[in-house]
Amino acid sequence: MCEAVRRIYAPGAKLTIASDGLLFNDIIGVSDEDAWAYGEALVDIIEEKGFAQNIKFARAMDLLGLHTGPVDKDTYLALASTCRNRLLAEYGRSEDEFRARMAVDDDTGRTLKGIKLFLRKDLKYTPMARALPSEEAYRDYVETGAMAVMIRSESFTDLIAARCPTAVRLSVHPSTGNAKLTVPLIEILLDPHAEDVRQTHTLVRHPRDGRPYYYRKKSPLWDDPTCWNGDEVVFEPVYPHGLLVYPRISASQKTLSDKQTSQLRALARQYRGRVIVSGFTNAAAELSALAQNTDSGGSTSSALYQFMPLCVFVFIILVEVMTRSWCRWRPWFAFGTAGVGENIAVFLSVGGVNEGMLCQD
Repeated sequence: MCEAVRRIYAPGAKLTIASDGLLFNDIIGVSDEDAWAYGEALVDIIEEKGFAQNIKFARAMDLLGLHTGPVDKDTYLALASTCRNRLLAEYGRSEDEFRARMAVDDDTGRTLKGIKLFLRKDLKYTPMARALPSEEAYRDYVETGAMAVMIRSESFTDLIAARCPTAVRLSVHPSTGNAKLTVPLIEILLDPHAEDVRQTHTLVRHPRDGRPYYYRKKSPLWDDPTCWNGDEVVFEPVYPHGLLVYPRISASQKTLSDKQTSQLRALARQYRGRVIVSGFTNAAAELSALAQNTDSGGSTSSALYQFMPLCVFVFIILVEVMTRSWCRWRPWFAFGTAGVGENIAVFLSVGGVNEGMLCQD
């Protein structure tokens, strides 16, 4: 998305991922140590993927002014409680105030409903839930926890709004479009609970470390046991709508069979996006027609989706031009996405405007 902006606006764009996991991890039974490890993993992904030019990572303690720059684990853990207390002291609301806000803001009500569903499923088998005497007590526990999460989450939203008052928020979650715009980031990936997709999707683990990666819709094109021998071939999504197929072992040891070649060509014709095959000893010879199949099958639809972020960007440019003078044009975008025990808000700054921590180049 940042590079799409750069193609039509030379200064380009920067994304700042603002993590709020530390703000309510204590409510849902996630330790401060795990919140730290999750944030560090995100930083590692940014560096590993070569995204540091466009993407930065900021913790809540940075936004609150408790710390600036890189933070080590000991400092992070020492500031954890102070961070939560400071947020509530400066931006917190009572439950009555929050319910009043929910009465006039449909997005807030929808978010609370989603959090209740999340907690009801995710907390059911935690030690805290097992210690409760009854199902009714568990429901009360979920209700109380969801409200606490929402109050802190909305406080974090207010903190960000105070720091970047010109921000327009983008979200991966459903919304009315009043306070934020819903923008699905990667359509082919899902973030559901296993019980919702167990019959229709397969859990794919990351080829490098074996951790849960994403849920993939079941299909004989990549699930056929007579064609694909277990996990010897990796089907890895490539943003925004591509698919990279490569061997888990080195290329000198893996050759595609005729049946596998046929399956890949069928996949290229059906897949909405480009299918890239790499690393097999016979890939160049056997799959010379694959690129043509991919280009002729579904490429028009894929192209539309690839340019979706750019269309959103151009739309907001037009709105900005109509509502403020060009010399003060400073659009901002933001979106949120969910992780295990952590929510993140992402801010896209366009141009080289400096407005506090989030607005740095």
